[in-house]
Amino acid sequence: MKLLELKSMRPLPFQNQNLVLATLLPTVMIATSLFGSAFAGTTPMETPDQFWRKNIDPLFDKKCLKCHAGVRQYGGLDLRSLETILRGGEHGSAIIPGKPAESRILRYVQPNSDPHMPPDPKRQLTPEEIANFRKWIAMLPAPKSKLASGTSKDTSWVAEYLADYRRDLQTPKSPPKGVVGSAAIDWLLEADWKRDGIKPAPICDDRTFARRIYLDIAGRIPTPTELNQFLAERGRDKRTSLVDRLLASAEYPQHMRENFDTMLMGRPNNRNVRERVSRGWNAYLETAFKQNRPWNQIVREILVAHQGDGDVNGAVWFLAERKDSHQSIAESVAPIVFGMQIKCAQCHNHPLVWEIEQRHYWGLVAAFNRSKNVDTEHGIGVAETATGGFINFANLKKESQPANLVFLNGKSVMEHIPGPDEKEADTPDLYVVPLAKGGAPVKSAPIPKFSRREAFADSVTKDNPMLARALANRLWNILLGRGIVQPVDQIDSRHPASHPDLLEWLTKDIETNSYDMKRAIRQIVLSRAYQLDNKSTAKITPLPE
Repeated sequence: MKLLELKSMRPLPFQNQNLVLATLLPTVMIATSLFGSAFAGTTPMETPDQFWRKNIDPLFDKKCLKCHAGVRQYGGLDLRSLETILRGGEHGSAIIPGKPAESRILRYVQPNSDPHMPPDPKRQLTPEEIANFRKWIAMLPAPKSKLASGTSKDTSWVAEYLADYRRDLQTPKSPPKGVVGSAAIDWLLEADWKRDGIKPAPICDDRTFARRIYLDIAGRIPTPTELNQFLAERGRDKRTSLVDRLLASAEYPQHMRENFDTMLMGRPNNRNVRERVSRGWNAYLETAFKQNRPWNQIVREILVAHQGDGDVNGAVWFLAERKDSHQSIAESVAPIVFGMQIKCAQCHNHPLVWEIEQRHYWGLVAAFNRSKNVDTEHGIGVAETATGGFINFANLKKESQPANLVFLNGKSVMEHIPGPDEKEADTPDLYVVPLAKGGAPVKSAPIPKFSRREAFADSVTKDNPMLARALANRLWNILLGRGIVQPVDQIDSRHPASHPDLLEWLTKDIETNSYDMKRAIRQIVLSRAYQLDNKSTAKITPLPE
């Protein structure tokens, strides 16, 4: 019942011209930057990135990535992104930005060229596709470096070019000084609506707002008494007051616990439900939201998984429920701390997302593979050894590589790797909480002085915008029914944000305000976007029969 009520009251971002589209686009955050021209009859000027996503990326996916992506890279060439195309392969950069005539790969796709790409007769590029490819290259700003040449293998200019490109073309818009909180969210969205010629729906009435906010913060609809009291209020800040009351209620932490339990642990079966209660996991989460504990602190506690007093002990269950499956742990952790799914990088680099590499998958596994569930006097614990845990992984060429502690956010952890003839001794002096001796009962799970889990937790909960970005996208998804990036756990180069400036602003705002969950939720639900009506007042054009 709650789900039906929730979805039925979601706002639409604009007054639509088509009844079917109004039904199928259920939330305010449908990508107006992508769909705006269909509703408003305007065509905003396309950026190179937009043109890439619309015309070039689908073309390469269909005709080129079989041989030039994460699994196979013939000639060392990866065509999944501007970055990888500029890095090029054995012969240097595949294109020279702004200079189609000097771009090697564009010459190779021409009819009767030698060499010719793609070699498969069934995958040949049409004249229109070649023209689009040429147009995209021409749209890119030309490099400043004289080293950029279609006849040179030197790609030393690429790093500086990409830095300039991101700064000049991808710098996000920011609200004017003094425009903060909900007003900043409104400013960013209104800028996109104005650019795309979109007329938003009006603000919803008080009855609709009450149902919506009770469902999203308390997990239920208001009682008749609560609704009537709210409708009878006359103050200008009545909605703000209601939001603050609900955030301070006992129902808020309970509802957030339900939301985040599913997000962090997956949907439970009957056994999981019982264990999450008996092991203290539910109590841990609920208390964390009741205390408004910073999100990066919560994440650190569940990754480090040290036993403690009271409700903190329940944080251990995040790792313990995976029952020593270090790959399962890695695959569960990545969407939380990086906002990405990494499952497809187990056997090779991700076939579609160029930034997710096989070494990242196994580096994340290595962060946890010294860990093991143990029964202690204080309940279940997750022990960690001070030695061992060095593993190798093999790529598709069957080349063996060490799994170093290298992560998706560009950070790495250095540790001593023993040589071939070096023997490690697992001695008590290597531990803060020592190993049990001679089969004695374990009082508390062992903690080494150098903990891979702690080192990893530090690398993703401090100075890691990916953690804040993942949280911002999750909260938007919970409160408005759809993430700014969709799917919500795939914030990668393959899935662009519908409103990138908004996502970046939310990310920085969460970081600079110490991951304050209540604050982030409050400013989203008090924004105009959240409060838009779900009813269109535009003229509806009936579909032909």
